[in-house]
Amino acid sequence: MKLRFLIIMGLLALMVVLPISMRRISSTARANSAQDRLVILTPHNESIRQEFGEAFAAYWKQQTGRSLYVDWRTPGGTSEIRMVLDAGYKAAKESGREGMGVDLFFGGGEPDFSGQAKKGRFVELEIFKKEPGLFSDPAVIPEIFTGERYYGVDRNWIAVCMSQFGICYNPDVLQRLKLPRPTQWSDLGDPRYAGQLALADPTKSGSVARAFELIIQSEMQRVIARSGKSDASLEEGWSSGLQLIQKLAANSRYFTDSASKIPHDVSMGDAAAGMCIDFYGRSYGELTTRDGRRRLEWRAPRGGTTLSGDPIAVLKGAPHPQVAQRLSEKYLNDGN
Repeated sequence: MKLRFLIIMGLLALMVVLPISMRRISSTARANSAQDRLVILTPHNESIRQEFGEAFAAYWKQQTGRSLYVDWRTPGGTSEIRMVLDAGYKAAKESGREGMGVDLFFGGGEPDFSGQAKKGRFVELEIFKKEPGLFSDPAVIPEIFTGERYYGVDRNWIAVCMSQFGICYNPDVLQRLKLPRPTQWSDLGDPRYAGQLALADPTKSGSVARAFELIIQSEMQRVIARSGKSDASLEEGWSSGLQLIQKLAANSRYFTDSASKIPHDVSMGDAAAGMCIDFYGRSYGELTTRDGRRRLEWRAPRGGTTLSGDPIAVLKGAPHPQVAQRLSEKYLNDGN
């Protein structure tokens, strides 16, 4: 009896210790022991934060010999971050301070960063002066590509990661519903998707708002290509795009606040399809593959997406400006 008890307790101890021992050792120092600190405001999920944070902490240690604690602040999507920035800088102005205690804004979309830049909340990035050759040749880092801006007019933000917006779907659910695999945005307007589309609120997620914009632009291009007349076709294309979004809304299962929830639910079979960024879709596709069979596929819609940038900017009044500038340079070099 005693031997059986010891075996059970040993197995329980092993269950607790083994995952901890196999866990990847973090390069990021603890908050109370780090020699340097960096505060980042972001909408990104935990896996992205971990990859970027640990990579830079290791780089900082190698370059300076100093430990670094990366303090991620995640109030929600870009709409919540916008409210945090508005409130933070308002409070800073009332108290006579220049900044709000945050170093970097990382992740979102060009509209979010252009809006904050117009409010004068970013400082110029030093990478533009250190490496002017990167930006003088459009073949290296273009200012605009596929209709997307890759750095600010005043050079105070820059895209550090490239991504596309597209469609994620569950092959098994589509087979059950007898639906073909979607190849373009309009396919998701099929009435057979009723109650099977996972969508996110565009007022909460900058990436989803951009995807809805791409739907309208693709419909405009389709109408122009069909008629051959650009001016007279813009209104028709705009109307067609809004009607398609209405069809998607009618087919929706829900409107979530988190864009990363969509590929998760699609991979679990709770929805047949949805829209998401490529790295969300592809990573979930790899994570949910069993015996060579994928539970989630991602596809760029034909004629309906662009290559977008994920920006980064150093905030005015940053408490650790030198570290923040180095981080933006490191992300740029790694991301591109």
